[in-house]
Amino acid sequence: MFGGRFATFPEPQTHKPNRIRYDAQNAVIQCRLKMGKAKGGSIFIRLVSSAGTGFFYVTRKNPKKLPEKLEFRKYDPRVNRHVLFTEAKMK
Repeated sequence: MFGGRFATFPEPQTHKPNRIRYDAQNAVIQCRLKMGKAKGGSIFIRLVSSAGTGFFYVTRKNPKKLPEKLEFRKYDPRVNRHVLFTEAKMK
C-alpha cells in the first residue's frame, strides 16, 4: 500500500500563519520594551436599553476619571424612540 516495510509517510506541513503571528508578537514585545509607555486606563462598557429590548451601544470609559455609572438618553431603534441607557459590564 505505501511501498513496503520501510515506507516513509509524508511529514505534516507546518502552519505558516503561526510563524507570521509569532514574528508579529516579537515585534510588538520589542516595541513595548523600547517605548516603556503605560496602557490607558479606559475600558469598554455596554450601554443597555432600559426599554428591555436587549439593544445596546458599546463605548469606552476611564473609571479613574469617571467612577460613577453612566446613564444616557439615546435612540433605541427597536422601539423607535429615545430611552434611558444605563451602563453594564461587557461579557
